[in-house]
Amino acid sequence: QFFSIANTIHETIHHFLTTTNTISKLHTNLCKLQTSMSKSNICHQSSLYFISSEMKSWTESRRYCRERGADLIIINNTEEQVSVCVCVCDRDVYSDLFWIGLTDIEVEGRWKWVDVSYHTESNSYQGKEEDCAINYSPGWADYPCNYILKWICEKNIFK
Repeated sequence: QFFSIANTIHETIHHFLTTTNTISKLHTNLCKLQTSMSKSNICHQSSLYFISSEMKSWTESRRYCRERGADLIIINNTEEQVSVCVCVCDRDVYSDLFWIGLTDIEVEGRWKWVDVSYHTESNSYQGKEEDCAINYSPGWADYPCNYILKWICEKNIFK
């Protein structure tokens, strides 16, 4: 039984060291990627963001993201919103409005992210009955889906 326990401990340590080494390599690669990324890309936690310089409708913007294995940005929390906003501000494009992955096209007033999770907070600019959403300080606002705007794609780097 002693040898069985010792063998299990040895395997666990080996697995831990292998995992630690893999994480270290991923971190190194991520740092290299961040260094070499163009001005239109940013990284935050486990997501890579692409900030467009072109302009498209909400549907065309989403198609662009999806064709590249991403989707329009889903803002999960205030920290992500602030981090992405700061990066957009740093690129001198903050004055522009960007499509985000939020829509109530299925049911008016029932906002849903592109990952089909529901959004319960009210928008920053009340009074519109449009179906697509844009970033709008300090949060978001509804906007006509056919307007031509820039957009932000988000891709989880672990998927």
